[in-house]
Amino acid sequence: MPASLNSAAFSPARTASRIAAIYLALALLWIYASDRVLVALSSDPARLTAWQTGKGWLFVIGSAALIFFLVRRALVAFHEAQTALRESERYNRTLFDQSSLGLALCRLDGRLVDVNPAFARMVGRSIEQTLDLTYWDITPECYAAQEQLQLDSLERTGCYGPCEKEYRHSDGHLVPVRLQGRLIERREERFIWSTVEDISDYKRAEIQNVEQLEELRRWHQATLGREMRIFQLKAEVNELAVRVGEPPRYLGGMSDEAAPPLSEKELTAPVRASCADAVPAGGEKPP
Repeated sequence: MPASLNSAAFSPARTASRIAAIYLALALLWIYASDRVLVALSSDPARLTAWQTGKGWLFVIGSAALIFFLVRRALVAFHEAQTALRESERYNRTLFDQSSLGLALCRLDGRLVDVNPAFARMVGRSIEQTLDLTYWDITPECYAAQEQLQLDSLERTGCYGPCEKEYRHSDGHLVPVRLQGRLIERREERFIWSTVEDISDYKRAEIQNVEQLEELRRWHQATLGREMRIFQLKAEVNELAVRVGEPPRYLGGMSDEAAPPLSEKELTAPVRASCADAVPAGGEKPP
């Protein structure tokens, strides 16, 4: 990952001011020190004049060398900064293009300025086709009130979301998405930077879970009805048993598994006994 850049360290005005300050300090130091040395070495005017001329040439040559060194150093630093900046832009663009999340930059009026491939796929278009649209072209009208709330949040706090809504796909179907974003500024213009996640799979799983819960509820109701019918049948068997003078076959709360199974003879015994009681005295019993 490229190193972060401090743009202030490479500003032209600051670099030029630094070069001028260094040149001024060294020039003043040279003039003051060299004049003091020449006066100390000789008081002969002719000799001093010759030495002053030589000193001037040395000053010009030294100044040229100093300026060359300072300007070359500034240009090398500027070139390195530009190279690092280009590498940073390429790196960030790679992350932008390869992100699985949809990324979009739009103006406050809704015009899309930049989108990545994931965002374009969500709306079923190419990047070029998507950039011809506005934010409102892919947002159904039913979300107008919600969108206004998010715009109000942007103005108050500088960010919005996360929230859920739908995008209109090029083939007409709606794509559920979850998005959030913030205000950013570029070249003294404000933009909305949004991160968008396609939650179609999540919504499908949510619908399946609801359907499965509904199916379980229906099975529960059906099973509960069956159990109630079993309790009713047990009560009827107990009632018949009491009518023929036998103890109840099922105790309260006893399940089918708790009681031993009835044989065919035991199941029909109360009925046979009831029929026997119904035969008149001296009459023949039915075969």
